[in-house]
Amino acid sequence: MWRKGLLNVLCVNHARGNEQLVLQRTGGDHQRVLLHYRSRPDRAHREIAELLFRLRRLRNQADYDDQMQATVTSVYIALRRARQVLASLETLQT
Repeated sequence: MWRKGLLNVLCVNHARGNEQLVLQRTGGDHQRVLLHYRSRPDRAHREIAELLFRLRRLRNQADYDDQMQATVTSVYIALRRARQVLASLETLQT
């Protein structure tokens, strides 16, 4: 669970610190961050948005879908996507 939170913090800190994203400290901030990355003109931001969306969908399935079987494959997919987000954030900071 802490990894999901850490990834979110890194995305939020980048958007606030480097791109002046203003958050309201409400539940809607998750959507605001996703829309921020999705609306940017460059491909790196949009890729981050897509990866965050897919990670959130996997997490929601794991949390709420009684039919989902957590598989080793789904765990590896989530980890790969998280690594891709981190790599994309690094390219944005250079």
